[in-house]
Amino acid sequence: MSLSQDPQGVLDLSQNEFAGYMALALEGNGLPQGLCKPAAQAALAIATSGSDPTERALAWHAGDAATILAQLADMKPQPGRVTSVSAQNWARIKQLAAKTYVPESEASKLGGAGAGLTDND
Repeated sequence: MSLSQDPQGVLDLSQNEFAGYMALALEGNGLPQGLCKPAAQAALAIATSGSDPTERALAWHAGDAATILAQLADMKPQPGRVTSVSAQNWARIKQLAAKTYVPESEASKLGGAGAGLTDND
């Protein structure tokens, strides 16, 4: 992953990278799984309009489903990259996303997690 950062600490992210990590961060922050992808798309629409959506998105909860979906209907992501998220907020998003990862253990490896010795996909 190549990630560039300007001198003011603002990142240059692909839309897929932003939406994927944001969906995981929202789940790690307690938003119900069924709302995470629509909420991440709403956050992406905010981000591509030039505002950092991190604080607003991470404050969403299950009761905000109607608001999230209405926002998604009203705003569509603009073409281009996400450049409105600060490095500090990106670190916070990635930290919350990491809460959704399965810890590495022998049991998880024996159960099929990870690529093992041969990665054939």
